[in-house]
Parts: sequence; C-alpha cells; structure tokens
Amino acid sequence: ISPLLKITYMKTVRLFTIGFALCSAAAPPLFGQNANFYCTNAVQMISGTNYTANTSSAPSDGGPAVDCTGNTIGHGVWYQITTPTNNVRLDISTCGSSYRTVLQVYTNACGASGSPVQCARGGNPFGCSSSFAGLSFSAPSNTTYYIFVPGQFADAGTLNIVANLVTPPPNDTCASPAILTNGVTAVLNTFDATEFGDPALDCTGNTIGHGVWYQITTPTNNVRLDISTCGSSYRTVLQVYTNACGASGSPVQCA
Repeated sequence: ISPLLKITYMKTVRLFTIGFALCSAAAPPLFGQNANFYCTNAVQMISGTNYTANTSSAPSDGGPAVDCTGNTIGHGVWYQITTPTNNVRLDISTCGSSYRTVLQVYTNACGASGSPVQCARGGNPFGCSSSFAGLSFSAPSNTTYYIFVPGQFADAGTLNIVANLVTPPPNDTCASPAILTNGVTAVLNTFDATEFGDPALDCTGNTIGHGVWYQITTPTNNVRLDISTCGSSYRTVLQVYTNACGASGSPVQCA
C-alpha cells in the first residue's frame, strides 16, 4: 500500500497531517558477509545495498541474549550505518531472510550492554512476512547506528538485510510548509516523513507520526475553511495552528 496523502483547501494557518502506512520493498541478496559476529567487526553498510550472511555459525556471545521484549535470541551478526549531514528517515528491512529475525539498534558505540534505541521482533512494516524484522524511524544527522540482527529464539540461516537513508519530503517540518492553493488537491507519499519537531500525540492523546506540513492564507474577507484528506491511502489526522509553527502549543482545530 503506498502511503499517498491527498489534501484539498476549500487567516494564515499551519496545517500538520499525520498517519501510518505500509509500503513494499524487496531485499534480494547481493553478496555475503561472515566476519561480523561482534560489534567491533560490524559491517559498514551502504544505503540501498542489499547484504546477505549465513548466521548459522554466529556465536552465542556476540550480543545480548534476550531482545527488548525479554525473549531469547541468538546467532546474531552486526552492521553499522552513519547518517549524512541532514536528518533522514532510516529504513531497515530483513525481508527475504530464511528465518525469523530480530533487529536491535544502538547509538552508543558498540553498546550492546545498554538498551537499544530501536528494536523489532518481526513486525516488518515493508509489506513482507511479519516474521522478518523491520524498522523505520527518524534518524538525526551525523549519527552512527550499530545494528544487531539475531534470530528469534535459536533461529539462524540466510539473512537478507538492507538499510536506506531516505531524505524526507520538502515539507517535513513546520519551517518549510507546502503552500496550498484554494481548491487544488496536493498529493504526497508520506512514508519517509520524520517526526523531528512534530507533536508526538494528537489532541486526543493518541500516538502520531510521519507528519508533513501545509500552509494556507485566508483572503481579505472572512471565510469558512474546509480541509479534507479524502482519497488518502491511510488513516489521517489533522492539526491546525495559527501561531506560526506552533507545534509546541495547542492546535486551534484538530481531527
């Protein structure tokens, strides 16, 4: 399912739209890596490049023994990737692996003794089997991530893994909103929008993410402002602000 947002404009306001969606990705193997059993030997990943490894020989002491849900893991291997000079969305997928995978991501250099900043036990968000772990999260600039990929319980086999550093949409932040034109539908894929500077909850207290920003200015006469996301491919939220880039405050309208 492609997370396409459709929005039509029917006071200057800042408009923040949010939602969750799934997209599809494939991770066919290109080449193998077998020496990355410990964090100190983590394979340096290139964005968009597919990596394969046979994890059957990975030792039990190469990383933590349980995942972030407290379940046993084993036969883990390590990768690392560094974000560019701009904030990005980091998408990590193990689609196409031959066994049930787990992802645990650290930022404190080779910090498997600490808590991961991101983790997933299966639950792939990229349209493949839910047995294959996947993560998609906002990643700040100039940050090195260490990625530990074990199997659920004692699972092992052929691992396929790919990491993508994706530049978010141009209207990812309130400081650079897209300008809406009266009556004109704007269409945008929001999957790789980040959460930097955005509210974490909607006005009912529920979690939101993947938000993008729009701006519209009313004419010299009073009007009724009608905003619709009809035709979008996912469940959307609207939060409207009048205090320029006021995501830190309360919206004047929300839905």
